[in-house]
Amino acid sequence: MTDYYSALGPLLRMAWGDNLHFGYWEGPSDRSSPQEATDRFTDVLAERLGVGVGCRVLDAGCGIGSPALRVAASTGAEVLGITISGQQVDQAVELAERAGMSDRVRFQLKDAMDTGFEAESFAHKPVSPGPGAR
Repeated sequence: MTDYYSALGPLLRMAWGDNLHFGYWEGPSDRSSPQEATDRFTDVLAERLGVGVGCRVLDAGCGIGSPALRVAASTGAEVLGITISGQQVDQAVELAERAGMSDRVRFQLKDAMDTGFEAESFAHKPVSPGPGAR
């Protein structure tokens, strides 16, 4: 599967821009570009999930990281993006560094079906410190 992303990633990027996911058009008369519609889709999801400062978000299948960066920039959340493509991880890390967001947005090479993360490692609601935390 990683060969698929390595081979077709540049072509998909030419067609869809930096967001390799669904777009959200508001109706038949909406003439938004794919870039505008995919950004809107990211924004709608973050808003509906209540993502904000203090949240830890997992972007499984993060592509080259644009949605993760957008979520972090617009909400203040921390985001970890994972993908099975080493090439995409490299591109995503570079985008995060150029955006000055490497402290809040990170990317790792991982299979979303076997992440190794403990249950509830991520929360779309702010995580409260445990008892005795200062």
